[in-house]
Amino acid sequence: IFLGIPCDFRYILVRMKSAAETGYCFNVRRLRLQEKLVLLRYDPIEISGIVFLNKKNKLLH
Repeated sequence: IFLGIPCDFRYILVRMKSAAETGYCFNVRRLRLQEKLVLLRYDPIEISGIVFLNKKNKLLH
């Protein structure tokens, strides 16, 4: 049954968690076969640029 939601199995949703352990995180879509992501983004709790590491999204895995 197609519910009107496009689904592409090449992508997965992963949670990016702050390496500074502030508790701030966000979700991002990445290719399934791609290596784990490491991003430099703004952390509003730390008020600076922080490295974010790829963690499993427990809601989907």
